[in-house]
Amino acid sequence: MSLPSEFLTRIAYEKQLSPTEEDILIELFGRNKNRVQVAQALDISESSVSTHLTGIYNKFNISGKGPVKERRLQEHLSERYWRSQLTTDSSSNVVENNLETLVEEVREKTHASIQERCGTIQVLNTTKSLTLGDIYTHVQIFETIPSRRRLELVELLQDFKQSEFSPVEFSRVTQERVPGLDLLRRYSKLIVLGKPGAGKTTFLKYLALQCSQGQLLSQQVPVFITLRNFAEVQEQQSLLDYIAQQFLQSGVKDAAVKGEQLLNQGRVLLLLDGLDEVKPKDKLLTWQRVVKFIKNFNNNNFIITRQMATLESSFGDFKEIEIAPLDYLQIQTFSRNWFNLKDSVKAEAFIEQLTVNQHIKELASHPLLLTLLCLEFEHRGKLNSNSCDVYEEGIELLEQRNAGFVFPSNTVYENLTKKRNQDLLSQIALTTFEQGHYFFRHTEIEEYIGDYIGNLPNAQIDPELLQLDRKRVLQLIEGQQGLLRERAQGIYSFSHLAFHEYFAAREIVLASNLETLVNQVTEKRWRQVFLLTASMLRNADELLKLTKAKIDRLFAEDIQLQQFLIWLNQKSIAVKTYQQPAAVRAFYFFRVLNIDLDLDVDLNLDLTRAIDLCLYLCLDLSLCLDFCLDSNLDRTIDRALERALALNLDPELKQALQQLKEQRLNYEEQPEQFQQWRQTNGQAWTEQLRALMIKYRNIGHDWQFTDQQKELLWQYYYVNQLLSDCLHNDCYLSREVREEIEETLFLPIAEIEEIQ
Repeated sequence: MSLPSEFLTRIAYEKQLSPTEEDILIELFGRNKNRVQVAQALDISESSVSTHLTGIYNKFNISGKGPVKERRLQEHLSERYWRSQLTTDSSSNVVENNLETLVEEVREKTHASIQERCGTIQVLNTTKSLTLGDIYTHVQIFETIPSRRRLELVELLQDFKQSEFSPVEFSRVTQERVPGLDLLRRYSKLIVLGKPGAGKTTFLKYLALQCSQGQLLSQQVPVFITLRNFAEVQEQQSLLDYIAQQFLQSGVKDAAVKGEQLLNQGRVLLLLDGLDEVKPKDKLLTWQRVVKFIKNFNNNNFIITRQMATLESSFGDFKEIEIAPLDYLQIQTFSRNWFNLKDSVKAEAFIEQLTVNQHIKELASHPLLLTLLCLEFEHRGKLNSNSCDVYEEGIELLEQRNAGFVFPSNTVYENLTKKRNQDLLSQIALTTFEQGHYFFRHTEIEEYIGDYIGNLPNAQIDPELLQLDRKRVLQLIEGQQGLLRERAQGIYSFSHLAFHEYFAAREIVLASNLETLVNQVTEKRWRQVFLLTASMLRNADELLKLTKAKIDRLFAEDIQLQQFLIWLNQKSIAVKTYQQPAAVRAFYFFRVLNIDLDLDVDLNLDLTRAIDLCLYLCLDLSLCLDFCLDSNLDRTIDRALERALALNLDPELKQALQQLKEQRLNYEEQPEQFQQWRQTNGQAWTEQLRALMIKYRNIGHDWQFTDQQKELLWQYYYVNQLLSDCLHNDCYLSREVREEIEETLFLPIAEIEEIQ
């Protein structure tokens, strides 16, 4: 009697027959062929058929000699088939009468196990664990895999100008998201892709819990399997047996029969986690067994997670989706969930610091890195984007997710150590950053990789083999480490702009290439690279001295600008304040440049926190001089004069200001007459006020800077502020250099030379 091929395929799967053994089994007992016919059908020798049959008999524990073994195997298979038919009939009865009861029974029995295995998540490398329900944030999905989009570079860059590049704009390069649960309701078979730490396992655990509690797919029983664990025992067990064992350990009686019944009736939600985290030696066999299992029980729901989609291990009827980075609302939800367990005030403080710290905020879009930031804030009470510690820890975490990956032997991978991998990324980062390339084609990045690995020991000399190696290295860095990301088909970037900047800074430090950085110091896009470089250097004396010398030379030959700095110094000396002279110079410098500030806003500042009450008065009146011809500021000027007169001023200045105030008509009481007065006397009144301020407070000078000079002044202010940030952040300097820079900020060249 011929046996159905589907039955024989299932038996071959259970006994873990090789593909050739399975074909021989089907030809012999499914199509009633003799050994000669089997050899012809499979295009192998008769001796090969005999050899494979010996292996089949051993796996079925069939003893005897010659034809006796074949007959015994025939009888064994026939008996199994009839028993399966009885089981099928029994399953049919269950479907008609007791299937719902069976689902409830197994789900109830396995609930404790699901809760134990999926109800908590481990917090990074700590002993801390959290209840999943307390911390879980609903997942958003890219229904179209980003790396498969056919886009040009210009399309990725269309949302922003490269000269104004920022982390916020970088994260804008994305696409439409949909809720993860929506797709689960639309598709019965899903492959969930995501970079290391993107939240794939957490998503599967959440689905298992929801299904176990009857909140999701209530007519099914959840089965959560870590494929790496299954692969370690698969030589002894089939996936069907593995599921039965889970049921048995949960107290389900007749676990094997009931498990198969549920699978036959399509009542299982099978969650298979980490397909590409299986050890290389087990990967192919595991994939084959998963494919066969899905084929045998195709009417169930399947969700498989993996990091990358590859052609060699694709599933034909599965919908591939990708977990999207967290948006700001999700980041807020996660953060509140995390801190509200202990301290709701700290939650809001954390979110506030994220809001103002764009580099850190961009990292927070990655769930693993957001967890790291929460731990960092718990420990330190602050977030510092200028410290390289958080970046180093984040990169270390992503690389640890790849710790179990085994490189193929006898290839360049054996020489691509962790340090060399980071050296490679550092070279790529600085080269592309210098070019202003935040996105780069795969051919460009593969060329950088090829140049690097081509000099490693045992590197391929053959150009074709080297090209293959560099493609594999790119795939490794993207898929296994998540440090590079394919944004569209063939177009890459670093996964986060912060990592691009970090690795660029690392390369500058490694190569001692400080001149390159100093030459770019006035470009704002290099700001974070500069701060990170200063933080990484064992001693940042040379970097800051080179930078200070460069900015001091910026307009050393411009007599008017040097005169402005001389005035700035004289003004700071004349002011009696507890602040350092450099801080006073910076204050006045900024106020002179920002003559278009909203005066009303400035007047509402807490004056007790200002550098000095007199300074603020001078600022207000100086701004009034420039704004008094603007009708929109007339009310503001009136209020400014009233407040100025209320302060404890020099009597002569107060009297002069009172006289000026009396000359002005009241704008609100006499608007028409005021307009006429303004046209006739406004300019002269402004000059009187200016003269008063110059005479009594040495402020309000009409510098009449050209546009080019204004641009130089802004660059000068920006770099001096950058130096100040280094002095007050995580940057090691000798006391001598620190004091020298602090003392000479915003000083004219003549004064600096005199001090030195």
